[in-house]
Amino acid sequence: MEVKPFTKAEIQAFRAETSGTGDELCGIVTFSISGVPAAEVKTKLGTKNINVHVGLAQSTLYYMNRKGLEGVVRASVHYYNTKKEIEKICHELGTKFS
Repeated sequence: MEVKPFTKAEIQAFRAETSGTGDELCGIVTFSISGVPAAEVKTKLGTKNINVHVGLAQSTLYYMNRKGLEGVVRASVHYYNTKKEIEKICHELGTKFS
């Protein structure tokens, strides 16, 4: 089964900034939503059974200080995730944070 990865356009459609530099993102997608703490993003997605992780500044101090962030959200896409699951996280982020 082939899973379409997140693209920068999909992530940026809900006011998020990605930390990757390529045009196509896959695997671990790290992002932040302007004005919304990473823990709040995780909590809201959790209510829809979407599991993400929060990376705190102490874990990547140089990057976080440079970007002025206290935390980022990490969504990990694996071989067992379906296209429908990826579309769900994009939909929920667009619904809750747009």
